[in-house]
Amino acid sequence: MSRNTTSYRGSLTRGIYSQTNDSRFRSIMRQLEDEVKRGYNLGPVITPDISIRDAISSLPKNGGRIVLSEGEWTFNANLSVTRPNVHILSMSPQKTILRRTKTTSDNMLTLSGAECIIEGIRFIDENSSGFCIESTGNRTVVKNCFFQDVYGGIKITGANFCTVEGNHFVDADGHNVEFANTCVGALISNNRFEEASGVSKFNILLSTGTTKSTMVGNVLDWAGGEISSPYRATGMQELATIPLVNVVDSSNITLTT
Repeated sequence: MSRNTTSYRGSLTRGIYSQTNDSRFRSIMRQLEDEVKRGYNLGPVITPDISIRDAISSLPKNGGRIVLSEGEWTFNANLSVTRPNVHILSMSPQKTILRRTKTTSDNMLTLSGAECIIEGIRFIDENSSGFCIESTGNRTVVKNCFFQDVYGGIKITGANFCTVEGNHFVDADGHNVEFANTCVGALISNNRFEEASGVSKFNILLSTGTTKSTMVGNVLDWAGGEISSPYRATGMQELATIPLVNVVDSSNITLTT
């Protein structure tokens, strides 16, 4: 590990405590820091003056948890997470903002380790043509996140048993959720989609290699393309064990053979 762990925790603590005069909040933060010291895999609590990249690099090789405070981080370069079991979550859901202002075709966050979890983050990406999150790691979970003014939301590429659940998508120019290449056991549930482009772009796009998967409980509000799903490859239209139950006009579902 390139960074001294003790001094890094100290810098995190100073960053958190210096931003508030609320003694109760400082007490909560000290309790959280105590938990971090007793079980380092819980990971640091960080504020926007601390780099998420540095926080991830400080975790053990087998991963851990990073808790983001309320606030905004500017993401103009790709952040690649290569280690497994990294859990990035907001302590104030949807008030933790990752914003990109640069024009680029890169993804904002790329996950290649297995069993990574992204939870409660608000993504704003007004100028790029990349995805906010792309994962090639099995058992990825993206839940309770908010995607606002983005080109692409979440892309799962060649990964199995991944979950996209409870997210909200507003005003996307590209695909909100895409499963590409061979993906087995996808779960896409209880997401809300509004104001997608609808011109050869989809709220949910599944490749012909997406099999043994479930879409259920999604709410879609747009007059254009909403769901593109392979008919025979997933079995979603016919098999009771692999249901397709979503609130959407059936004319906006494309089933391809």
